[in-house]
Amino acid sequence: PWRSEDPIRTERLPPLNGNLWAATAGEVPPADAAGSADEADTVVVGGGVTGLSAALHLSERGQRVTLIEGGDLAGGATGRSSGQVLPGLKAPPSAFEGRLSAAAASRLAAWSGGGPDLVFDLVARWNIDCAAVRAGAVQAAATARGMRTLCRWAQEWRDLGAPVRVIDRDEAVALLG
Repeated sequence: PWRSEDPIRTERLPPLNGNLWAATAGEVPPADAAGSADEADTVVVGGGVTGLSAALHLSERGQRVTLIEGGDLAGGATGRSSGQVLPGLKAPPSAFEGRLSAAAASRLAAWSGGGPDLVFDLVARWNIDCAAVRAGAVQAAATARGMRTLCRWAQEWRDLGAPVRVIDRDEAVALLG
């Protein structure tokens, strides 16, 4: 895991125009200036995954939406994600104990764990040609301490009904190479 005292290695980050999304998306059609912010019920600023999702879901609910993006759609962090669709948050469900009510923490865990369902449902509903593959996710540990943490987190997710299992090194190598 990254620690605040670790140097940031920016040389490992690809340039924005060199990401997987840009390399595999094909030609992006020009955006239409079909409306203005003055004519919109809602204006969404930013054309990353969150902005695009917000615009789509608002429009499905009958809102007139204007999306404003100063660069390419998915040109920032969205493009750097390499198209990964991962469940959960960067913290285990227990991280929210004491910060949220039990009911709110449970809803947050269900929402975050169900993220891939939402994405793949949108792909199917809108017939999005994106070569979507639902193959699960692997979170690896490089140390014994990291493995203990992953085992604890996996149990927390299983306790919430998530289909999570822990695999050993040999199975990870067999799955991932």
